Amino acid sequence: MAPAYGKNAMARTLQRVTSIDAHVRVFVAENDPGHVQIAYNVTDALSAAGKHVSLTIYPPYRNNGHELFFVVHEPYWSDLLAFLGETIGHR
Repeated sequence: MAPAYGKNAMARTLQRVTSIDAHVRVFVAENDPGHVQIAYNVTDALSAAGKHVSLTIYPPYRNNGHELFFVVHEPYWSDLLAFLGETIGHR
C-alpha cells in the first residue's frame, strides 16, 4: 500500500525508509495518473538508503492504469508471485 499525500504523509514516510529491511518491488502502469512519479519517488528514496528495491512500469492499461490492479490478473500477477518466491520462498 502506498501512503497518501495528505498532511505530508508521503514526505514523512520517505524520510523513514531506513527502517525497512525487506526487499521492495514497486509496480505501476505507465498511464496511472500521478502514481508514476510516486513510484519513482519511493524507488529513489529506498535506493538512496541502500535498500533492495526494483520498479516495474507496465505499458498503459485501458484508459486509466490504476485499474490494472483492481483485479488479480496478468501482466503483474506472475511478477508478484515471482518476487514473493524469490524473497520469502514458496510455501
